[in-house]
Amino acid sequence: KIEQNSSYYKLKYSDSFPGVEAIKRNIGPRQGVISLLCGQDYLHILTITKEGVSLQAMGNLPEIKRLAEAWITQLRTTESGRRFNAGNTGQQLSKHLVNDLLQAAGKKEEWIIIPDDFFHYLPFESLTDTSGRFLLESHAISYHFGARFLVPQQTDGVRHSEYNILSMAPFAARGFQPMNRLPASAGEIAGLPGKQFTDSLATKEQFLAALNRYPIVHLATHAVADVENSTGSFIAFYPNHNAPAENNLYLDELYGLNMDSTDLVIMSACETGTGQLAGSEGVMSLSRGFTYAGCNSVVNSLWKADDQATAAILKTFHAYLQKGYNKSKALQLAKLDYIKSDAVHKSPDFWAHLMLIGDTNEIKLGKKTAEGLWLILIPSAVLTVVLVLYMRSRNKKKLS
Repeated sequence: KIEQNSSYYKLKYSDSFPGVEAIKRNIGPRQGVISLLCGQDYLHILTITKEGVSLQAMGNLPEIKRLAEAWITQLRTTESGRRFNAGNTGQQLSKHLVNDLLQAAGKKEEWIIIPDDFFHYLPFESLTDTSGRFLLESHAISYHFGARFLVPQQTDGVRHSEYNILSMAPFAARGFQPMNRLPASAGEIAGLPGKQFTDSLATKEQFLAALNRYPIVHLATHAVADVENSTGSFIAFYPNHNAPAENNLYLDELYGLNMDSTDLVIMSACETGTGQLAGSEGVMSLSRGFTYAGCNSVVNSLWKADDQATAAILKTFHAYLQKGYNKSKALQLAKLDYIKSDAVHKSPDFWAHLMLIGDTNEIKLGKKTAEGLWLILIPSAVLTVVLVLYMRSRNKKKLS
């Protein structure tokens, strides 16, 4: 039943695929779709833009993989106070990978990357060009599970009229073994429009009860990604029950949720973008679960991130979204603002963990039209007239 009603399932197993022209119609003039396919020795790059399609094959894939895995390891093993050094690995990746990507995408400023194999774990915006500049400085980069998701689908979801957020920070005041306290999480969601639940109020039950009533969900919490068994991956809420299954939201549970009225989920939690790599299917991550449930896009984290840095970036991210920027541009600008701030640590291990997966458009909000306003006002006016006539009739009877 879940699979039959899931927009994700229908897209995944549909016999029809969007053609090149359909994809071109659904991307902007500044966007380029970069689809990667790993062969035995070659990396194939398929690029689609408004202007056309190109395909190129890059040799020496084993060496590119070795370099990329070394880069990912360096990002994941950051320590407070340790200076990040791109070093020879960054230079070699620029030579063997970045230059070809820049050539394939031309002058497009927004990249929509469809990864394959180990590339699912690589934040491309952390890579540098030949001049040593991060790709983040020149490109807004997002990611997708497949080309067919680039074509919008008809849904029965409700279009929300206001920028409201369901936000939760269950470990703001204290931690519970093995979950540490997240002191910056309360400030991360403070002041956000909508509804905030912190500490003992930020429960799994509260989340499920309020689900799909807001265009945006922001979870500032802990998460666990099981790379050996995807069913063990979960998002942690306040532990008001003894059984972990009652406190945590597991990946398999996400598949059964209805989130067709949710435009964006922000998971400010460690490792929400990682999980079991299932061949060409990709990573069985929590982000995939939210997409399966019908959510348009997800911001997740690839590794255990710095609490303060994540909070600062996401605060600014919301500010840019409210100004009308699309999601990929808003995240790029928020990271750049963090790099330009007075923060002590500004290397990519502190900001590259946050990735946007899915729809890149601005937050989709409905408008309160004049027609909708009349539908509210007319019944109210009729009711008022009826009440006035009724009161007059009662007064006349009393006088008589």
